[in-house]
Amino acid sequence: MKEKLKRIPIVVRLLQLLHPTYSTCTICGLPWSNCESHTIQVTKYKGFFHVCQYCWERSDVHTLKQACIPVYNMWLREWERFNVKPDITLQQMYDAVEKDKLNN
Repeated sequence: MKEKLKRIPIVVRLLQLLHPTYSTCTICGLPWSNCESHTIQVTKYKGFFHVCQYCWERSDVHTLKQACIPVYNMWLREWERFNVKPDITLQQMYDAVEKDKLNN
Protein backbone atom coordinates (compact mmCIF):
# COMPACT_ATOMS: atom_id res chain seq x y z
CA MET A 1 0.00 0.00 0.00
CA LYS A 2 2.81 2.41 0.91
CA GLU A 3 4.45 1.90 -2.51
CA LYS A 4 1.17 2.63 -4.27
CA LEU A 5 0.56 5.79 -2.21
CA LYS A 6 4.01 7.16 -3.10
CA ARG A 7 2.97 7.09 -6.75
CA ILE A 8 -0.07 9.36 -6.42
CA PRO A 9 0.76 12.26 -8.79
CA ILE A 10 0.73 14.99 -6.12
CA VAL A 11 3.01 12.89 -3.88
CA VAL A 12 5.37 12.18 -6.80
CA ARG A 13 5.59 15.91 -7.58
CA LEU A 14 6.25 16.78 -3.93
CA LEU A 15 9.02 14.18 -3.72
CA GLN A 16 10.55 15.53 -6.95
CA LEU A 17 10.57 19.02 -5.42
CA LEU A 18 12.14 17.70 -2.21
CA HIS A 19 14.84 15.84 -4.17
CA PRO A 20 15.57 18.07 -7.18
CA THR A 21 19.03 16.63 -7.91
CA TYR A 22 17.81 13.06 -8.35
CA SER A 23 16.76 11.62 -11.67
CA THR A 24 13.53 9.64 -11.71
CA CYS A 25 11.84 6.44 -12.81
CA THR A 26 10.72 7.01 -16.40
CA ILE A 27 7.31 5.45 -15.70
CA CYS A 28 6.10 6.68 -12.30
CA GLY A 29 8.41 9.68 -11.91
CA LEU A 30 9.59 8.91 -8.38
CA PRO A 31 13.10 10.16 -7.59
CA TRP A 32 15.65 7.39 -7.10
CA SER A 33 16.00 8.50 -3.48
CA ASN A 34 12.45 7.23 -2.87
CA CYS A 35 12.39 3.94 -4.74
CA GLU A 36 14.51 0.95 -5.70
CA SER A 37 15.78 0.82 -9.27
CA HIS A 38 15.68 -2.26 -11.50
CA THR A 39 19.04 -2.74 -13.23
CA ILE A 40 19.23 -4.38 -16.65
CA GLN A 41 22.48 -5.80 -18.02
CA VAL A 42 23.07 -5.17 -21.72
CA THR A 43 26.55 -6.68 -21.83
CA LYS A 44 28.88 -8.11 -19.22
CA TYR A 45 30.15 -4.61 -18.39
CA LYS A 46 27.23 -2.37 -19.36
CA GLY A 47 23.85 -1.97 -17.78
CA PHE A 48 21.25 0.65 -17.09
CA PHE A 49 18.30 1.41 -14.87
CA HIS A 50 15.36 3.39 -16.15
CA VAL A 51 12.44 2.19 -14.06
CA CYS A 52 11.88 1.36 -10.43
CA GLN A 53 11.33 -2.20 -9.24
CA TYR A 54 7.66 -1.41 -8.55
CA CYS A 55 7.04 -0.29 -12.15
CA TRP A 56 9.16 -3.13 -13.55
CA GLU A 57 6.99 -5.73 -11.83
CA ARG A 58 3.74 -4.11 -12.97
CA SER A 59 4.57 -3.11 -16.56
CA ASP A 60 4.46 -5.08 -19.79
CA VAL A 61 7.44 -5.39 -22.14
CA HIS A 62 6.13 -2.75 -24.56
CA THR A 63 5.77 -0.14 -21.78
CA LEU A 64 9.24 -0.94 -20.44
CA LYS A 65 10.77 -0.62 -23.91
CA GLN A 66 9.08 2.74 -24.47
CA ALA A 67 10.46 3.90 -21.12
CA CYS A 68 13.99 3.35 -22.51
CA ILE A 69 13.62 6.15 -25.06
CA PRO A 70 14.13 9.15 -22.71
CA VAL A 71 17.22 7.52 -21.20
CA TYR A 72 18.69 6.72 -24.60
CA ASN A 73 18.01 10.27 -25.83
CA MET A 74 19.77 11.65 -22.75
CA TRP A 75 22.77 9.40 -23.48
CA LEU A 76 22.81 10.54 -27.12
CA ARG A 77 23.03 14.18 -26.02
CA GLU A 78 25.91 13.33 -23.70
CA TRP A 79 27.74 11.32 -26.37
CA GLU A 80 27.35 14.18 -28.84
CA ARG A 81 28.46 16.74 -26.26
CA PHE A 82 31.68 14.85 -25.65
CA ASN A 83 32.05 13.78 -29.29
CA VAL A 84 31.98 10.11 -28.30
CA LYS A 85 30.69 7.29 -30.45
CA PRO A 86 27.65 5.54 -28.91
CA ASP A 87 28.58 2.19 -27.41
CA ILE A 88 25.03 0.90 -27.11
CA THR A 89 22.01 1.07 -29.39
CA LEU A 90 18.38 1.54 -28.53
CA GLN A 91 17.73 -1.89 -30.03
CA GLN A 92 20.25 -3.41 -27.61
CA MET A 93 18.37 -1.77 -24.76
CA TYR A 94 15.07 -3.15 -26.08
CA ASP A 95 16.56 -6.64 -26.42
CA ALA A 96 17.96 -6.51 -22.87
CA VAL A 97 14.61 -5.38 -21.45
CA GLU A 98 12.79 -8.18 -23.26
CA LYS A 99 15.31 -10.82 -22.15
CA ASP A 100 15.28 -9.63 -18.53
CA LYS A 101 11.48 -9.43 -18.38
CA LEU A 102 11.09 -12.92 -19.82
CA ASN A 103 13.60 -14.33 -17.34
CA ASN A 104 12.00 -12.72 -14.27
